[in-house]
Amino acid sequence: LGERDEAYYFSWSEAWAALADEAEQRGQARTAFDAWRSAARALHRLQTDGVTTNRLGDALYLAAQQFSWAGDWVEATRAMRRFIEHAGDDQRLSRAYHQLGEGYARLGLFDRAMESFRRNIALFPESVFAFRSQLSLALARYARNDSGDREAALASLLVILDGGEFPPTTQVWRDALYHTARIQFELGEIGDALASMSLFMQRYPRDPRWSLASYQMGVALFQAKRLGQAADRFQDAARSARAGDAVHRYAIFLEADCRFFDGDVSGALSVYTRGLDLYFDGGHLPWVFYQIARCHEALREPEDAQLAYRRALRALRRGGTRAAAAGRADDAAVAGGDTSMLEPEHWRTLLEWSRARAAVGDGGQPQEVGENPGEEAAP
Repeated sequence: LGERDEAYYFSWSEAWAALADEAEQRGQARTAFDAWRSAARALHRLQTDGVTTNRLGDALYLAAQQFSWAGDWVEATRAMRRFIEHAGDDQRLSRAYHQLGEGYARLGLFDRAMESFRRNIALFPESVFAFRSQLSLALARYARNDSGDREAALASLLVILDGGEFPPTTQVWRDALYHTARIQFELGEIGDALASMSLFMQRYPRDPRWSLASYQMGVALFQAKRLGQAADRFQDAARSARAGDAVHRYAIFLEADCRFFDGDVSGALSVYTRGLDLYFDGGHLPWVFYQIARCHEALREPEDAQLAYRRALRALRRGGTRAAAAGRADDAAVAGGDTSMLEPEHWRTLLEWSRARAAVGDGGQPQEVGENPGEEAAP
């Protein structure tokens, strides 16, 4: 009877798992999540119903996996803790400690995550999952974001890169390099960040993060005022087949900004126009129309400039300065740009400049920008 009941629970779990696999292949994420959760609960009941079984460890371990595939990290960590308690000398124990730490990290419980990773490294120093825990430990320390955590995380990542335990062909080394560049950028170590990100892009052109890496490299070059190179990196990011919608949108308009302030007015106008064809909605519109107007001014096209200024005015009035500033805040947050552009005074100034130029009648000409737009700062 015990063996029959045991088979009953595992059979139900397998049936739900098959349904989850089928839903994933069809792209039905919500159905797949629900099916994985049902598969896990079938195994969970094996314990709560008090069934005698020799496969309790298998049930708990598989339930933890299925709960994680369902995105239920609370139940996943609970099941994995129970597995560790019953594991004994199970060969899956190192992987279990690592996955328990990953579950805690997903829940934002970084101190518990770090404890699990450290225990895994100490108990199973030669395990492949202990090696992965070294990377995850550094990232958990970084995500915790307490005083000095970013510096400590960077130091741990550099040990992984320089220690010789992980060759560049391993996923651990690749991930360590990517996150090293990110943290160096956040710490203001722009030169080191550019070197790390450049190496990542050269070594791993097919990595799904390549377009984001190109975008982040563009931001670093932009902050270093290497505008031409920044524009090229933003262009690469936008052209990449792996670019997500947000990266694509921000990269297009930042490429245009770089080209404008680098003096390539015609190139900037072309990119701004292409960006509007793709993304004709959002808080970026006032700024884009304003920049298009400035391009037309520099190209001695006053009628087109006046029309673009009027469109900037309409976009500002339609969304209000708060909405426009909020839209620009998204851009600045992603770009890590100058937050002074989010101040209400900036948008009042932009509104006044657009109104002054749009109000010029047939008897006058809009004011012109300098011969080289790159000489002036963004308003």
